[in-house]
Amino acid sequence: MHTISALIIFVMGIHMFSNGLALSGISLMQKTDKNMEMAVVENGIQYIRTEIDDGYYPAITVRKGIPVEWTIIVPEGKLNGCNGEILIPAYDIDVKLYEGENHISFIPHTVEIVPYSCWMGMIKSSIDVVN
Repeated sequence: MHTISALIIFVMGIHMFSNGLALSGISLMQKTDKNMEMAVVENGIQYIRTEIDDGYYPAITVRKGIPVEWTIIVPEGKLNGCNGEILIPAYDIDVKLYEGENHISFIPHTVEIVPYSCWMGMIKSSIDVVN
């Protein structure tokens, strides 16, 4: 029983450590979302529309150096205590979400994978910045 309890505490510790790093913009375990949404460039601005779910944020792909206008759609009844706020530390973005359309603007300056998460670091996703 002591061994099993110690193992459970160890695994929970790693999970909580990972959540804490996510709040700092560091992701230990990068997972690739096969359903990444790609921004569309029109008149020198990248536009992208995504939808969140109860425990899910979509991964997106944007181009370096072009301003991004990201519309996040929150369907009625899908907002909860965890997914109601998005943190993107690399761009110093902290946005409270509301049902309906929410807008985030930023300019990605370097080719990289930018992690983002909910305010507790439990729901994680990424922004893939490409050339």
